[in-house]
Amino acid sequence: MMFITRAMDTQADRLGPELTAEWRQLLIDRINMARVLNTSYRPSAHDSSNWQNASARAYRTAAQVAWRLK
Repeated sequence: MMFITRAMDTQADRLGPELTAEWRQLLIDRINMARVLNTSYRPSAHDSSNWQNASARAYRTAAQVAWRLK
């Protein structure tokens, strides 16, 4: 996440608006997920957080960023 955020801050022009927007949305989604998990201690909140999907999205985005920065 730090790699992508740093690239967005320093080389956003090389990444393009679509990838930058995708990353910003992913960050917003992760922040919202953390808010849900931190305000609810019920097991059902953890089950519905979909953290695996969020992690997979982050790794896919990191791969796209690395490819564009070659």
